[in-house]
Amino acid sequence: MLKWIMLRKLIALSLILIATLNLSGCTFNQGGGEFTTVYAATTNGLTIYTNEGLKWRTLTQADGIAHSSIRRVFAHSLYGIYLATNLGLSISRDEGISWTNINVTNAGTITQVEDIAVHNFTICVATPNGLFISKNNGNSWTLKNADNGLSSNTVLGVAMSENNFYVATDGGVSISNDGGDTWSNVTVSNGLADNLVLDISIDGSTIYASGAYGMSFSKDNGARWTVVKKANGLASDYITSVTGQGSTIYVCTDQGLSISHDNGATWTSKTKADGLGDDFVRRVTVRPTSTGMTIYAATFRGLSFSTDFGATWHNSTVIQGLGSNDVQDVAFVTIYIG
Repeated sequence: MLKWIMLRKLIALSLILIATLNLSGCTFNQGGGEFTTVYAATTNGLTIYTNEGLKWRTLTQADGIAHSSIRRVFAHSLYGIYLATNLGLSISRDEGISWTNINVTNAGTITQVEDIAVHNFTICVATPNGLFISKNNGNSWTLKNADNGLSSNTVLGVAMSENNFYVATDGGVSISNDGGDTWSNVTVSNGLADNLVLDISIDGSTIYASGAYGMSFSKDNGARWTVVKKANGLASDYITSVTGQGSTIYVCTDQGLSISHDNGATWTSKTKADGLGDDFVRRVTVRPTSTGMTIYAATFRGLSFSTDFGATWHNSTVIQGLGSNDVQDVAFVTIYIG
């Protein structure tokens, strides 16, 4: 166990060096070893897997996490691991060895966390009581809700790019371009598919809003919206989340994963019949590899992954070591050691 901790600390130091080199425009990959850590947020803990020959290991409330039911996971080589749990925000900066739990702040109580976004030293936490924002790495917090300009107190999702905040609520989408000081709101009257927005994500200048009546996207900071539904080729109208990567869009639904490689002009859907763990897909993340990519899909019955652009799928469940088959989210960190 001591050797393992020392190894993880060495890798964590390498992560900081690599990330620093990348930030300065350097590339740190000389054909050496590639180490990827996958984090699966489940209803019974955070399950962690590395390709260093180790098996899945699961961390729960007994290991210091605020609650074993985890809705979202954010992992970054510099910032650490952030978990949205049923009893607050959990943060680890040493690969899950120790945890700091935040549920009571100077701005109020953070209970159930729906989503998290992290950029530099800014942390945004989506809760049923509003959006908690920290601009000093969690030392102090500000609460934004309907009284401050949000479309609703019930915040279900958050995305962030520099000083721009995008918030999903049960009353529409709220957008701030000044770090949360002022807000503009978007509803069905502005072109959204529905005011109940279940999740929000961004890819470059494109905003994706997920809802029970289709996917809405905007390419002009929310001024105009386009709605895509089952009638347009999606597997279902009920959208749980969207992941955009350039011209490729992954839409998670309750009836499968819909994929477009041409900016949404045409769609192909993958279901359990194609090898997915379940038709109910919650989140997707995509990891570039030297030979292509690995697509990870968090489903109701396990973590599914594909290494051939979604043509075939493999699944991990509690049999392989997941904390629960009910996977809420998935993230990864890859480092290269030359």
